[in-house]
Amino acid sequence: MRAKTSSSFQNLSHQERRRLLGHSYRPEPRVRRHHRRGGGGGYGQEWTVAEMGLLGTVEDAEAARRLRRSKFSVACKRRQLGVPSFPPRFPPWPEADVKLLGTMSDKAAARRLGRTMKSVARERRRRGIAALRPGERSWTAAELALLGRSADAEVAQKLNRSHESVSCMRRHLGIPARRANFKPLIPGRPPMNRLRALWLAEEDALLGTMSDAKLAKKLGRPVRTVAQRRQTKHVWLRRKAWRPEDLKILGTRPDSQVAQLLGRRVLSVASYRRSLGVKCCYQHRPWLKTELALLGVLTDEEVARQTGHPVGAVEAKRQRLKIPPANPVVRRWSPQEVALLGVVSDQELAKRFGCARSVVAHKRRGLGIGPCVCRPWAPQELTWLESNGNAEVARLTGRTRVAVKLKRQKLRRQARRQSTP
Repeated sequence: MRAKTSSSFQNLSHQERRRLLGHSYRPEPRVRRHHRRGGGGGYGQEWTVAEMGLLGTVEDAEAARRLRRSKFSVACKRRQLGVPSFPPRFPPWPEADVKLLGTMSDKAAARRLGRTMKSVARERRRRGIAALRPGERSWTAAELALLGRSADAEVAQKLNRSHESVSCMRRHLGIPARRANFKPLIPGRPPMNRLRALWLAEEDALLGTMSDAKLAKKLGRPVRTVAQRRQTKHVWLRRKAWRPEDLKILGTRPDSQVAQLLGRRVLSVASYRRSLGVKCCYQHRPWLKTELALLGVLTDEEVARQTGHPVGAVEAKRQRLKIPPANPVVRRWSPQEVALLGVVSDQELAKRFGCARSVVAHKRRGLGIGPCVCRPWAPQELTWLESNGNAEVARLTGRTRVAVKLKRQKLRRQARRQSTP
């Protein structure tokens, strides 16, 4: 009886067993199936000699189908054994095709052999065969000696070559360009590579007598090369002597103006003035304490308008003092200004405070204050509406033309409603 009951229980589905046993039911663990990696009948099946002999004879997809393996496994095993793919990515070159390389241009060879120009050029470079360029002639030693002696345009005209060809060969040999209007400092000196040329005693004697830029232009050398040579020789630029009349100008005007008048740098003028103890003549007057108190309270434009300082100077001073900029929306309200909210219209307060109407309305609503109620119309003002225009009534009552117009329209609607039965 027990055996019959157990057999009938085994025939029940999982749902029926869970319904009968409730929480005490524990299903049997499922058998985990191992997916075959690489095909075959087991996990990580080994490769046989016959299977490896098939690699490279057919495509990887066909070999994977025959061997019951994945295409990725077949490709990995083929690359591991060094077997080329089928069909090969780069077909072998017959000897007859190889003999054509270098005898004609790559474009003509690719057209004749039915290959791409890139494939022909790659095979030619791999075999070390030089390309055939019909319009190109080789450079002779005499032609190479002319490079750098004159401008590239002059050399190209002498050699009957293009300017690009001469420029490319000169840069390839590391020869610097030669200016067309260059005149050598020393007559009879043979032109040579200016970056690697030896310095003569006459050229070293000129170091420090003029600025590096002027000397570089005179010698035909880069400014950086002249500066490095001067520093190597421990030659320093001669400072311009200060004359008595130059000292009288110091402190009488800003350093920038003094430097422009004397032909000196601003840093040189400022350092020499400080060494003499001469006070600086400010281009913009110093900041007062009352002016510094406005920073961060008003906008930079408003502070510049009130103090007379430029807007850039106001911004730089505020940033130097680490004061955040004033936000025109989030403004500081005084008790006197808060007392006027709801008493005077938002538009009038915005005009008084110099801010937007939305700023005043936002502050009033934040404090729970209602809007300003317009003053009622007096009987005398209503009589003016019957005999005068909108502009005249606005002038007499001190109201806007829009308010007068709206009141007139309201009275007309009321009269229309009363006339209808």
